[in-house]
Amino acid sequence: MDEAVSGPFSQSEVSSGLTRLRQMPEVQTATAIILQRLAAQVTDVGSELTTPGIDLFAVPPAFDQVYGPLTTSSGQPVHFADLRAGEVFLSPSLAQIADLHLGQTIQVQMGSLVISARVRAILAHDIMPLAAELGTDGSFPAVFLSLVAVQQASQSKSAGRVQLVPNVICVKNIGPGGPADAGPGNTRSQTVVSFLKQFFQAHTDPNGTVPTDLSLRIVHPLEPDAVTGQGVFNAVTGKSEVILSPAARQFDFLRPAFTALLVGAGILFLGLLILLLAAERRAELGLSRAIGLSRWHLVLALLIEGTGYGVLAAFLGIPLGIGVTALAVAILSHLSGLSGGALGFAPIQPGHVPLSASLSWQSALDTWCIGLLTTVLIVLATALWISRMNVVAAIRNLDEPTSERASFLKHARALWTSPRDAAGQPVPETRTRRVERQIEALSGLVSELFWRGPLLLAGGILLLSMGQGNVQSNQDGQDALPLLGLTLLIAGSALLLNWLLPRLHVPHRLALRLASSTIGLGWLIVGIQAKEGFLFAFEPVWNSLPSLQPILLSMLLPLAGGVMVVMTNADLLVALLSFLLRHLHRAAPVSRTSLVYPLTFRFRTSVTVALVGLITFLILLMVTTNLSLLQLTQAQSATGDFSLEMILNNRNYQALASQLRDVPTTLSHDMTAVAFLQNSYGIISSRTRPMLLHLPGQSSYSFHSSWGGPIIADNTFLARNTIPMLARAQNYATDRQVWDAVRTHTDDAVLRYDSSIPGLPTGNGFTPFTASLPESDEANAPYQQVTIIGIVPATTYWDAMFVSAQTAAHIWGAQSTPEIIHTYFQLQPGVGVTQASRDLNIALHLGERGIQVTALDSADTSTYTANLTLFLGGYLALGLLFGALSTGVIASRSVIERRQQIGMLRALGFSRALVRWSFLLEASFVITLSLAIGTVLAGWLAYQAIRQGSQDFPFPLLPIVLILLGTYLMAFVCTTLPARRASRLSPAEALRYE
Repeated sequence: MDEAVSGPFSQSEVSSGLTRLRQMPEVQTATAIILQRLAAQVTDVGSELTTPGIDLFAVPPAFDQVYGPLTTSSGQPVHFADLRAGEVFLSPSLAQIADLHLGQTIQVQMGSLVISARVRAILAHDIMPLAAELGTDGSFPAVFLSLVAVQQASQSKSAGRVQLVPNVICVKNIGPGGPADAGPGNTRSQTVVSFLKQFFQAHTDPNGTVPTDLSLRIVHPLEPDAVTGQGVFNAVTGKSEVILSPAARQFDFLRPAFTALLVGAGILFLGLLILLLAAERRAELGLSRAIGLSRWHLVLALLIEGTGYGVLAAFLGIPLGIGVTALAVAILSHLSGLSGGALGFAPIQPGHVPLSASLSWQSALDTWCIGLLTTVLIVLATALWISRMNVVAAIRNLDEPTSERASFLKHARALWTSPRDAAGQPVPETRTRRVERQIEALSGLVSELFWRGPLLLAGGILLLSMGQGNVQSNQDGQDALPLLGLTLLIAGSALLLNWLLPRLHVPHRLALRLASSTIGLGWLIVGIQAKEGFLFAFEPVWNSLPSLQPILLSMLLPLAGGVMVVMTNADLLVALLSFLLRHLHRAAPVSRTSLVYPLTFRFRTSVTVALVGLITFLILLMVTTNLSLLQLTQAQSATGDFSLEMILNNRNYQALASQLRDVPTTLSHDMTAVAFLQNSYGIISSRTRPMLLHLPGQSSYSFHSSWGGPIIADNTFLARNTIPMLARAQNYATDRQVWDAVRTHTDDAVLRYDSSIPGLPTGNGFTPFTASLPESDEANAPYQQVTIIGIVPATTYWDAMFVSAQTAAHIWGAQSTPEIIHTYFQLQPGVGVTQASRDLNIALHLGERGIQVTALDSADTSTYTANLTLFLGGYLALGLLFGALSTGVIASRSVIERRQQIGMLRALGFSRALVRWSFLLEASFVITLSLAIGTVLAGWLAYQAIRQGSQDFPFPLLPIVLILLGTYLMAFVCTTLPARRASRLSPAEALRYE
């Protein structure tokens, strides 16, 4: 299917619309189906288990030509044309929740229409002909019948002789199938969509509202780009996944940032390779300059060589990228989604859309060009830097001479006055030379203002003021301005300090160390404390969605700060390690030679540490937070050991109240307790006044919850739930004491933690504070106060305040039966939610009343989160490859640069093993430094994220150890070959090397 239009149509509109569509040159075929959303209930004739709220599809034989090939859950091909009267197809989600199998007899009821049929096939995938459901991977459990059979049955006397008219028209464009059917530039699909809008007077739904309102005429473009553009969720992480699983938020919102970081890692690695290549040919390049080659000729030569490398790399990278993408798509297609927890009724379920890799020659050409252009730009930048080398130093293979920077006054003087000779007379200069001198002087002034700090300070203040002025504008990227402004302010202040301290007779090296450490510590603290950063995707509860710019900046700042602090003070660390290594017999001879080289070329070492540290940081942060949250969201802590939920309206509650209270007796083999929760004001009203929190030393804070007001919990819930406390008030030693106080004391309450509320306690022993609750849902209702004596974690299933029935009676007085009652069931040990739900459904005939039973078990969420965490970890592990390769490249370069030193050591008596050990120890130092920075940052930030919802921090030690060990081994292996080559150098040959 390529397009569809849904809504109420007359039979004549359907017929004429299909006729016009089939005459269009862009359309291959079209047909019409009936879709009744949540209108049917399916009853298993054998077990009498009824599942309400099912989608009913009535499809004609021609639907095969529109939809395409169809398979069963066992992989066998099946066709709608084979569907006869008395037979049905089932969606996989319906078969799962209703426990239906092939050959079973079911009864499908929709109002007065009743059809008995045999299950002929269970489809491999749910069918979603509407764009919003397809775009969010959200489908409803469905049963498929023959269109003719349904229309004939609806005309019977028992069904009331109702005429059912198709309400969804489905279109298949000409083409081989798949995205190609949209035509070049989607022109074919756009033509069909325009016709559907005009002919049926319909519109598209840019928000992707789920479920689709079938009472409105809506056009559904189903080609991938159009579907992806509807709403903010995708086919891998649907709406339910993004809300329930942090891994889904990371995949959906951080994937672009992860990709940008991986591209940045590749760019750094490429730049490092070019620099090392130029360093190896430094003497050759210096000699070329000496014999008359200009800087531009040198840049051009390196650019031609780099372009050749880029062309070859782009040709190799495209098939490699296609293979990796196909592998990723195959893995994502087999990830288990979230079932939504519904057993007797499923409001919305992931449809497990089969994903497929798609490639057009335009995208392949774009990728090739972007890759080549990136390589050329990096080579150009490095070539311009290399071309400024000192010719004499390059030919003699000496270090670059340190040039004293011109003073600020000298640049200012050069801007206005012409140069003078030794006698103090002005030197004649042409107009062109004067302009060049003024440009050089101006660039020198700007450079001095930058490196001395004033320019950065001014930029930081400007960005901070702009950010404050745009707080209310909600423009994309504006939330990054304050963070960027703080970053520049810190850097500018530190550089200004570095300029001023030597004038106070502070040694220059000490001033530089203090300034660099200040920048690193400042960036580290600002990055960790950033409120609009990437940590939103790792928190237990999703409160806000920042834009890509602050996400990237908050990712890079902590790591950049950590690397700067460590590399600035690495000499102190090296001195300490050298002192310790001297006391180890085997390591004593190489205690200095193995650790000095990384400090000699700090830029190379810093790049490697940043690459490996960044990827390690992201992987460990993701794994630590996700796996820790999985342990914290178990039923005992998130739902208080209640496993099933049932939502009843007033009528159903009145009919079932006595039976529900007797469930622990009548179904004692399944249930141990039944508890009831209700909303304070019955049905939530938009005019309800907010609740107010009065925290000590702060102004009142207004807030709402999805329940509208506090949750009124009965005594059974308060006495039997096992929800732990994030924080207990003073004088309460255990969590049970808090819950018992809420149950027995009037005006005591418990609040769920919300990170968006400033100042909420996160530790035990806090002073109880008050909250004001409106007496009713009226706009001018007065407030009554309760005392908060406990804070439950943010991972708690209910996002509101808990009060007892006694407290509710004191505040709101005697209440009539509420409009909505939430019923919760605790199960016997060893009893599964499927068995308990089935027994409850049969005993109370819930299906006949259209009542849903929802499982609160987090097993689906845990499986989905674990699988997606594994996938994202593998995706980020590509970056570790860059880090490991950079370690190997630096080690190889080290062998070349130190051949004479190696020969001298060998001549002095160093064995091959000692030389090899020296290089491996050097690599181990760099790798350990990288892993230490990434691990410490990830552990600290994971702890902060988890602590927002729980006092516990279940650290996943084994996965973390395995990740660190694998990373270390990968980088160590890349260093083994250069170390082995160094140990095999002949002393005589190495000493003759120049």
